[in-house]
Amino acid sequence: MLALLYGWMSCPLSLIFEKEFAKLTAKISNPFLSRQKLPYTVSDVMFIDVAQSLTQVQDKLGNYFIPNRAKLDTLFNILYTYTDTGTIIICDLYFDVPSDQDRALEVSMSRFPNLLSKVKTNSLQEITPNVINAGKSGTYGFSNPGEPFLIFSNTLFKFNLTDKNCIKTLPLLIYENIHHTGISCMGNMLHIGNEWFLNTVLINEALGLRVNKAVYEDQVIPLQKIINEEKTNIGSHRHALSKKKFIIIGNFKDDVHKTTFGEKPGPLIIFDLFISLQQKENRISIGWLLFALLFLSILIFKKFYHLAVLENYHKWLDKKSNIFGFKQAPDLDWFIFYLFVISSYIFFKVRIEPVAGIVLLYMLSWGRIYLRTRYKILLQLHRVGKRIGARTLFYYLFNKNSVKD
Repeated sequence: MLALLYGWMSCPLSLIFEKEFAKLTAKISNPFLSRQKLPYTVSDVMFIDVAQSLTQVQDKLGNYFIPNRAKLDTLFNILYTYTDTGTIIICDLYFDVPSDQDRALEVSMSRFPNLLSKVKTNSLQEITPNVINAGKSGTYGFSNPGEPFLIFSNTLFKFNLTDKNCIKTLPLLIYENIHHTGISCMGNMLHIGNEWFLNTVLINEALGLRVNKAVYEDQVIPLQKIINEEKTNIGSHRHALSKKKFIIIGNFKDDVHKTTFGEKPGPLIIFDLFISLQQKENRISIGWLLFALLFLSILIFKKFYHLAVLENYHKWLDKKSNIFGFKQAPDLDWFIFYLFVISSYIFFKVRIEPVAGIVLLYMLSWGRIYLRTRYKILLQLHRVGKRIGARTLFYYLFNKNSVKD
């Protein structure tokens, strides 16, 4: 069942009420989560918004609004003057449409040893190269849930820390740069240092599970404001730039993504997921694996070997929940599994999709009962000497009692 659950979590699927279960899990778990001090927090980052500094360009495909390259060039000159050489510059912008100022901007960006930028990928995971060649680039990590299966219930939004070709996203590149460690992927798992992590991450409601959204939105500064302060020699941003470890440049108005907990700008999500990695969320530890196997073993034992104290309860529930030969998972199984989901979140910071687990309980229960019933009917077919025909095959596949002579 653990393997089935892992496979389900690797797929971009969501189910009815998955969003509600995710929110409930977060509300129940957050008060119990540890509040240890992290080496980097929201006070170490400055967000620079380019939404009000766009310019229109035109090519054979049409008109585009892109960040003003001349203003970006000015910004990078300011950053070069006031930031520390170890500051990580994250440029969460696409440079796939050319402009006249690209060469000057490329020269300005190339002076930063810790510059990260973003590249665009299409539906085939093919990368569109940037027209500006500077720094190291990461790909897009947001997944669209439920396409095309169960598209009516697109409520659970996830972030893939690498794409299908194991190309890293910006949060992973930031983590690599900070910790000077290599990161590799294997399917839906990441190998970071000597530890393994789930590749698919549910975007949090609050930054790092502890900082409210309103707090770090105050860190967002318009690009033009920084340029104006430099021109007027006010310099209020100079001290802040020298103290920041991360500078994230992005479009906070147009680059907005749906999440399970509401809409959120992409640059904020990038730092949010970096903090999640810092907290080692979704780490597949030996302790969590043993904990998961223990819980699932208890669940399977209770499901298939009914305890005597619950025998009357199960007999009553089996009579009430028998639908076309299938029996629903008892509600106590739901409670046990959901307790496992919450405990994993509290003690190990591993997010598990609760509705997916409940559905797997149904599938496991139905499959066992169906196969056992078919085996009995197959023995009866052999005993009465029935020939295989359409009517006999129908009885074999769908009858829940016995074969008629």
